[in-house]
Amino acid sequence: MLAAAGANAGCPEKYSRSVTFMELSVPEGAPRPADANAFNVVNDDMTIAQLFAAVGPPDASDGASTTIYVYCLPDGSAVRVGSRDGSTIDYVRHDRKELFKRKKKK
Repeated sequence: MLAAAGANAGCPEKYSRSVTFMELSVPEGAPRPADANAFNVVNDDMTIAQLFAAVGPPDASDGASTTIYVYCLPDGSAVRVGSRDGSTIDYVRHDRKELFKRKKKK
């Protein structure tokens, strides 16, 4: 566990220059994503609350008009989950790769 914590220790600092950035306190024993594959469960029907229950709470949040939840992974990379309303998941990105994007309603 210490190795994993050390590997992602610099993750929140990558984003901390943003004036809207806020590092969050993750409760001890909370579920944590092992890698970006943990976010493959996201679909158009999943809410932010359901995501938190599935992969655990985020390490940080950022953004003004869109809230971005930041998950720091053990390999030092980050997953960013965007939500405009705090409930709906608009996108999930692992570093610069898009893992999920909400489909536009017709």
